[in-house]
Amino acid sequence: MSAMKISTEEFLLNTVSVAFIFTSTFVLLPLRRGIDSRFVVDMAFLLVGALVLLLSRRVDLGILDSFLAVTRRRVKSSLSARWRKVLMPISIYVFAFLLLVFRVLRMGASVDFDEPLHLELTKSFATFDLGSWIEAFAVDPIRRLNPPLPYFLMAILLRPFDFSLFAGRLILCLFAAIIPVVLLYMAREVCVESTTAIAVPFAYTLSTLYQGALFKYDFDALSTLFFTLCVYSFIVAMNRKQRLYFGYSMIAWILLILTKYPPAGWLFLGFMLTSFFHKELRSHLGFILLALLVALLMVVAVLPAQLGYVAEFFIKMEPMSMEYAVPLFRDFAVVIGWSPYLAIAFKLKEAVKGTRDLISTFSVVLIILAFISPIIYPLTRRVIQVIPLLVMTLANFSTGRWSRTTSLLILMNVCWWEVIRLPYL
Repeated sequence: MSAMKISTEEFLLNTVSVAFIFTSTFVLLPLRRGIDSRFVVDMAFLLVGALVLLLSRRVDLGILDSFLAVTRRRVKSSLSARWRKVLMPISIYVFAFLLLVFRVLRMGASVDFDEPLHLELTKSFATFDLGSWIEAFAVDPIRRLNPPLPYFLMAILLRPFDFSLFAGRLILCLFAAIIPVVLLYMAREVCVESTTAIAVPFAYTLSTLYQGALFKYDFDALSTLFFTLCVYSFIVAMNRKQRLYFGYSMIAWILLILTKYPPAGWLFLGFMLTSFFHKELRSHLGFILLALLVALLMVVAVLPAQLGYVAEFFIKMEPMSMEYAVPLFRDFAVVIGWSPYLAIAFKLKEAVKGTRDLISTFSVVLIILAFISPIIYPLTRRVIQVIPLLVMTLANFSTGRWSRTTSLLILMNVCWWEVIRLPYL
C-alpha cells in the first residue's frame, strides 16, 4: 500500500505533536524525576494512546492494516450502539469523579489561599439572615466581587457535614465530573467523528486546569459547569432551531452570572459580537437582555450593594501585577502544549478569511475573549471556564480538516503535561 498523503499543515501538526510528547516523556520527565515508577506508568499511558491511534481507520499502516481492521470490527461489535450511548457517559463521569477525588486525597489538609475565605463566607450564609450576608460581603473588598449563589447552595449542602472543607471539595467534585459528560454531548452535537468525540472528554479530564483547579473550594467547578451547559444548550438551539434549548441556555447563563461574573461577561460579549455577523442570533437578543436583567435583579434582591461594589472595582481597576502575571504566563505555557496552539491559529486564520458558521464564530469569539481578558482584568487570569469549549473547538475543527490521527494527537497534547505528572507514585 502507498502511504497516505497529508497536507503541509497536518504534517506540521503531527510532527510538533509527536515531538512534544516524546520530549516531555523521554527527556523532561527523566531529567526531573529519573526512571522510576512514575515513568513506567507514563509508558502505559503512552501505549494506550498509541493503540488508539493505530486503531484509527484513517491511518495507512500497510500490511498491519488488515490485522487492525479485524480488531476494530471485533471491538465495535462487542457493545451495541445503545449500550455504548448509556455506558460511555457513565464511564466518563465515574472516571472524572474518581480522578478529582484522588487529587482531593493527595491535597490532604493543605489549603489553597482562597478556600478558607470561601468556607467562612459559606458559613455566614447558613444563618439565612440577610443582614449577616450583607455584613459578611462588606468586610472584605475581594468578597464583594463574589455572587451569592455558590455560598447559598453550599450552605445547604454542607450543613449535614458541619461545613467541612473536605466535604465541600467532594461535593464540588460531583459537579465538576458532569462537565466532561456535557462535553461529550457537545462534541456529538457538532458532529465530531465518533472516536474523537469520545476522546474529547477524556483529554479534557486529564488536562492541567481540570485536575489542578476544579476540586478546590473556590467554585470554579460550578462556574465551568454552568458556562459549558450554557454553550451546549446554545449550540443545540441553533443546530436544531429549538427555542426551548435557548431558554435552557439562558437559565444556565443566569446561574453563571449568580456564580462568577467574568465568564458570564465573556458570554454576554460573545452573544453581542456574534449577533453582528449572524442575523439568526439577533432575533434572540431580547431573551439575552431579559436573562441579564433577571440575574441582576436577583443579585440586588439578595445583596443590594453588590452591583455598586462591582462597578467600583471596575472603575478603580489597576494594571496587572507580577503576582498575577507569573501564573498567567505559566498557565498559557503548560495548559495545552504546542500543537493545539498551532491548530487554533489555523482555526483563527480560517475564521478571518470569512467563515460564517454561527457556532464556529461564537466559539472563536468566546475563546478570544477569555484569553485576552486576563491581560485587561487580572482577576480572570485563569481561563478555566473556557477550556472545555477550547478542547471541543479543536476537535471539531481538526476532524473536519485533518485525519483522525492528527485530531487524537492534538488531544493528547492538550492533556500530556498533566498525564506525565499524574501518578504521584
